[in-house]
Amino acid sequence: MSDIVELENARLPDAVNHDLVAELERMTEEARRGEIVAMAYAVVGGGDDLRTGWDGLAHTGFRLGAAVLCLQARYADYLMERGA
Repeated sequence: MSDIVELENARLPDAVNHDLVAELERMTEEARRGEIVAMAYAVVGGGDDLRTGWDGLAHTGFRLGAAVLCLQARYADYLMERGA
C-alpha cells in the first residue's frame, strides 16, 4: 500500500544520498536473512513527491504500529528541538 502526494514548489536537487543508500543496502541484507520481517516507510523523492507505505509478515501489524508511533514521537521531539 502506498500513496504519492505532490507538493508544489518543493523541488529538491537530484543528488545521491550515499548514507541513505548504505542504510537501505544494510536493511535489505537483514531482510534477506529474515532479521527484518516488517517495515513502514516515508520517502521524500528527488522531485516533488512523497511516498508512504508498509509491508510485513502476518501478525506483525501491532509491533509495526508501535514502531511507527515511536518514530512519530521521536520525530516530533526532533522537530521541537531544532525549532522547525
